[in-house]
Amino acid sequence: MTKRTAKSLPAAERRAMSVQAVLQLAAGLNPAEITTEAVAARMGLTQAALFRHFPTKNMLWQEVMQWTTMELFSAVEKAASGAASPLDALERIYRTHVAFVAEHPGVPRMLFAELQNPEGSESRKIVRDMLARYSSLLTDIIAKGKKSGEINPSVDARSAATMFIGTLQGQVIQAMITGESSMLTEHAARQFRLFRRALECRNSSDS
Repeated sequence: MTKRTAKSLPAAERRAMSVQAVLQLAAGLNPAEITTEAVAARMGLTQAALFRHFPTKNMLWQEVMQWTTMELFSAVEKAASGAASPLDALERIYRTHVAFVAEHPGVPRMLFAELQNPEGSESRKIVRDMLARYSSLLTDIIAKGKKSGEINPSVDARSAATMFIGTLQGQVIQAMITGESSMLTEHAARQFRLFRRALECRNSSDS
């Protein structure tokens, strides 16, 4: 069977392939250094062919951010929906997020690059909106845990959600610096156990 190339793919599939090409390049490059020429070359296309789908680099970046945020949030929502309890939901989300980053190492580089963009680009807005939805999901889960008695009632749900995201971001940044992305999933279990102990209700005899 003949291997399908980017040139032979329908427009929608070619756009999806463009997103993956950017993320693959971002795994080893500063996103600011990625050119449309490099993206086109990775796909086996001319720059002109890429521009037929994305007339500007900003439009391509928006597509990348849209795909990334939708896929990540969809994955964590699905993980939470199958949980047996609020703390189980938080652990499933944590593991799912880490697994997503491990599978797509270019994702955190793209997200962090857009959040540092001082111009308030559309791509940055997409990322910020996703983070707001993510924080709201976590806050609701933590509030349910407090109501059920699984999470300490003195815990501030919004602050705990912020700590959850911050812990994840810190772990990902450390993996990026050390080049140990493959160790992310192994470290995730230990990191979440620390977070869990900060939230859960324990009898005085357990303390």
